[in-house]
Amino acid sequence: MKVKHKLQNFKKDYHKSIDIPEEIDDYIMKGVEKGMQEKARKNFKNKIKKISLSVAASLLLIFTVSINTMPTFANAMHDIPIAGQLVRILHFSEEHQEGGKITDGSDVEFISLVEKDNKEHIVINFSQDIKEEEFASHYEIDYSEYPYTLNFKISGVREFSAEDEFEKMKDGNMIQDIYRLMTLDDSMVRFSITMDKPFSYQVTEYKEPGQLVVTLEEKPESKEESIYSIRSESYPYGEKIGILEEQLFSLDTRRMLKDEDEEFLIEVDYFTSKEKAEDKKKGLIEEYPVISDFVIEKRGPNDIPKNY
Repeated sequence: MKVKHKLQNFKKDYHKSIDIPEEIDDYIMKGVEKGMQEKARKNFKNKIKKISLSVAASLLLIFTVSINTMPTFANAMHDIPIAGQLVRILHFSEEHQEGGKITDGSDVEFISLVEKDNKEHIVINFSQDIKEEEFASHYEIDYSEYPYTLNFKISGVREFSAEDEFEKMKDGNMIQDIYRLMTLDDSMVRFSITMDKPFSYQVTEYKEPGQLVVTLEEKPESKEESIYSIRSESYPYGEKIGILEEQLFSLDTRRMLKDEDEEFLIEVDYFTSKEKAEDKKKGLIEEYPVISDFVIEKRGPNDIPKNY
């Protein structure tokens, strides 16, 4: 062995001046061998680590592909115009949902309706400078009742080309109306979709290109009682209704609705009895004097607000 040969020469050259124990060859060889074993052990650990990372990455890839290709999900999305990669699926609910990425200058380019398996799928596409957006713009979606409504708020957008498709959206079995909501923020668009029956909804988000699919699933009729709404008089679409809403900005229960004559109103809350609604109105007037001009309106589950 080369190492042993060098050690023997080293010993011959210096044995006259240095007292080298006879056992030094064994000691040094053991040290060399131990070092080589330690190096081999570290190389093996590194290899195992690399293999583990590779396996983890492969499992993640398999999981992602499986979500997109599993029969249940694939069948549910079949015939729906999807081009991107899955980002997330939010469960069916009636709760607030949000997601997407912060963007600026985007266009809510297109909206369409696909009916499949007794469900209705609202497909929303995004673009910027005539190119598809990589991600869906930041969105917030809220469910409300009296009437059954989904409210969309999409931030970081300055164009709303999808509005041209609104009339086609009413061809489905559930959508009664769809309309844009006035907002004073020029980097946000809002719109509402009114249904003629109770429902729950699911949001599926995609990237490359950015896309949302909002799936509507009908629920058994459950609401029968009427409510008493504290609401403003009606105004045409424009800054006046936007300014009124801004004055009530700190009220989380407020919402903008379209009435039967296609004008707009602000509702601050509703209750199951007229007495409770009147008491609430009195309590709000001190902080929000504008509410003194509001009326109490009785509505059923599917009633569209009247024009006052």
